[in-house]
Amino acid sequence: MSSRRAPSGGEVEAFLDWAWNDWGAFRSWQSAERRRVGPESDSARDDRRLLFPPKPDCAFLIGVRAEAGTVRVGLVTRNRWISEGIEQAVLDNGGSMTEFLEDEMEADSDLPFPMLHYHDSGEFYFVSEIPFSDLADPALRARVKLYFEGYVRALEERLEEE
Repeated sequence: MSSRRAPSGGEVEAFLDWAWNDWGAFRSWQSAERRRVGPESDSARDDRRLLFPPKPDCAFLIGVRAEAGTVRVGLVTRNRWISEGIEQAVLDNGGSMTEFLEDEMEADSDLPFPMLHYHDSGEFYFVSEIPFSDLADPALRARVKLYFEGYVRALEERLEEE
């Protein structure tokens, strides 16, 4: 049995406040309205999810899964054409999804947390799951920042339908 304690709702909210304060004006497309989705949503598999939508049918996300001890970072979309366009870009790159992300974000080394791609409840996900033991840990926040900014750089120009 793990001795890791799931973070409280206040700790999750403080983490999402940190993320919003860092990226609330990260890109010109970012809305000034903070969009959070909680467990009451039919699509959220996170305890809490912060969304950064560059367009109505997709959003970059930071989601906390408290019981699992992971932070999910990436992109979620309901648009099948956007998902297929990203899949094609990965194929054109000639490597795995994680290698595609590494190349696009010009990472200096291999990324330790792979890019996962799946479909769930009508949504297409491109995400990495980063484990944590403490949401206030500066090393965790640095990893989340690296991945969030990497996903935006890698995917924001691929959000147009073919």
